[in-house]
Amino acid sequence: RVSAWIISLFPLVMFLLLQLAAPTYYGQIWHDPLIMPVFVIFGTWALLGDFIMYRMVNFDF
Repeated sequence: RVSAWIISLFPLVMFLLLQLAAPTYYGQIWHDPLIMPVFVIFGTWALLGDFIMYRMVNFDF
């Protein structure tokens, strides 16, 4: 279960660390109109993966 949490939170933590360390790294990306739909799609896939991992580790005999 802990590995599922680590796998789920790793991309978000790395994104936040990169934003803190080099805020201009994604400078021009934020103004692109395509970025929000991409974030929504990636977020949906991430939540789907989290749900699948949850179902894999929580099973009843």
